[in-house]
Amino acid sequence: MGSRRKAWLETCKRAGVRYRWHDLRHSFATHLAERPEVSEQTIRALAGHVSDLMLQRYSHIRSQAKQAAIRASTAGNSAEFARARAKNRAK
Repeated sequence: MGSRRKAWLETCKRAGVRYRWHDLRHSFATHLAERPEVSEQTIRALAGHVSDLMLQRYSHIRSQAKQAAIRASTAGNSAEFARARAKNRAK
């Protein structure tokens, strides 16, 4: 197949899509960043980012994902609080 670039272009042509190799890295970092349990340090390590600026460039976290993470965090804390409160009342 020759070079990686040539193989990539041939694969995209056969699949009928137009993507740059770099688009995969961008999507990978973005999908990781949308998961609240994945730290920025982990994203940097997996994607090869070395700075906050590079991380921000490739991981455009959608506001919807941020809101979902906040709701999940708040719901978890509320449930823990309710359990602790019920336990204290039982004593």
